Amino acid sequence: MIKRSVQSRYTRLAGIGFGILFFSIWFWGPAESYLSKGTPALKVNGPRTLPIRATHAFTISPDGRYFASSDGRLLTIWDQEQRRATATIALDHAIEWLQFSASGRHLTLKTGDLFQTWDTHSWKVIDEKNVVPEQILIEALVTTKNRLIAARFQKDLTDVIDLSNGKVLLSVNTQLNGNYFSFDSSGQLAAYFVRQNKQIELHDLRSGEWVDTIDADPCYGGVSMSPNGRYVAWNQRGRVAVWDRVKKEETSFFAGQNIFTREFPGIAFSSDSSMIALASGSGIKIYGLTDHQLLADIVTNRIDFKSLDFSNDNTAIAVTYRTDPFPDLWEIAI
Repeated sequence: MIKRSVQSRYTRLAGIGFGILFFSIWFWGPAESYLSKGTPALKVNGPRTLPIRATHAFTISPDGRYFASSDGRLLTIWDQEQRRATATIALDHAIEWLQFSASGRHLTLKTGDLFQTWDTHSWKVIDEKNVVPEQILIEALVTTKNRLIAARFQKDLTDVIDLSNGKVLLSVNTQLNGNYFSFDSSGQLAAYFVRQNKQIELHDLRSGEWVDTIDADPCYGGVSMSPNGRYVAWNQRGRVAVWDRVKKEETSFFAGQNIFTREFPGIAFSSDSSMIALASGSGIKIYGLTDHQLLADIVTNRIDFKSLDFSNDNTAIAVTYRTDPFPDLWEIAI
């Protein structure tokens, strides 16, 4: 009896030791990435940590060459080809939002109560719109026609506004935030989650008409529409559902949930709407949207993803973090 008890104790200790060793390797392991075996995969190289701070906002130019980031009031433009900062500008207020225009010629940012549009050649302000302080603008985009459209979230009311003329394009009598609202790249379609009905509704902002309804139960935020408006994605528990509006079918992709923070996956569509990237506690997974195949499984030791972005030519994917100011970049060979 004593012999079996000692053996059992050593077995338990060995098991505990192995568990600690396994967790240590997993948690503190190397940050380099690899692709899952046996899948027709993209070739992904990286990560490369960019020497720019992105504590507040971050965006990629359409050609993937330039990165704009804000660290409080400081705007930095990084040239990936030259591997150096080509512009550093200090503003009066913290920069809350950044986005390049479709041509890459302009950069629009929100700072304080202002939306400013900068010329990316001269780095001069070419347009400035004052925003009334009580109008809390959380989501915004620059359309291909250089219109600036923003979603204003208030208690029990959400408005979509064309800031060029102040016109309200859509009013929804429901309480939302940026995690439950999305635009397509043209600024024509808006998708948002209606909690009472457990549905995602789509509206045409030009005609003001309802165009689609998607059953989304459960939905834990992350509502995201592909640039071409064909696909709508939202977070489920450890998975991301994607609705194909053409085929009228739903596909569920495994993403994994962050077991430490309980946060749900970040979602990004490629600019041509052919791929979707999901970032969670298990790394970054890239899936094809036509064949639903896993194209890349990027494993990192990071668990605190904040934002996830494809470049417009789909040759790069960048990630920012909640606890680290420096973004990482992976290069993709299509």
